[in-house]
Amino acid sequence: MGKRIEEAGCAGDFTAVLTELKANLAQAKILDCDLSHERVLWDAQGCPRRRTLGEESHFLRPGICSASKRAHLGCAHTTARDGVIARVQQFGAAFPAVAAEIADFIACLRELEMQVIRIDRAKSRAELELAGLLLNPAPLTTGQDSLNRQAQAVQGGQQELLQQRHKIGKINAEHRQTNGQIRRLVATLLARLSRHEDKP
Repeated sequence: MGKRIEEAGCAGDFTAVLTELKANLAQAKILDCDLSHERVLWDAQGCPRRRTLGEESHFLRPGICSASKRAHLGCAHTTARDGVIARVQQFGAAFPAVAAEIADFIACLRELEMQVIRIDRAKSRAELELAGLLLNPAPLTTGQDSLNRQAQAVQGGQQELLQQRHKIGKINAEHRQTNGQIRRLVATLLARLSRHEDKP
């Protein structure tokens, strides 16, 4: 027979409550969104769009995602992780024997949260740098020597653009890798908790 609990506002056996927790965590979303809210918007000519307010000019972005899209564990602007932590804390309070597993999970999830936020900021900076490169092409000049220098400058500018796009691609990949770490962390927690089902 499963272990009984009569504390922390819960009542039932370990297996039943763990099954409920598994179902709850299965509903937690993790989206490989590439932090798309940080991208700069482009016009039909492929130039970054800007908005000017007074003397200040800003690149346009899509804005923060809808609440439903933000409700995933890999988002930099979400409360979804807090909800998961609250649920596992309640489980840990009901079953003190799994306190170590719960504490490890929460600490790791908080570390990954900081990682997501760091990646989000890096994506923001990289997108602004890309937009800046596109708005500041090599200056046009005349004369054969000047044309040669211009060609070299254009080639160098194209290389910079390629490098910057590659940098953004690496940031997107890092976010997807972090999402994978979150998925594995949740799976590891449930596997560790499941081992307690066979203990007296």
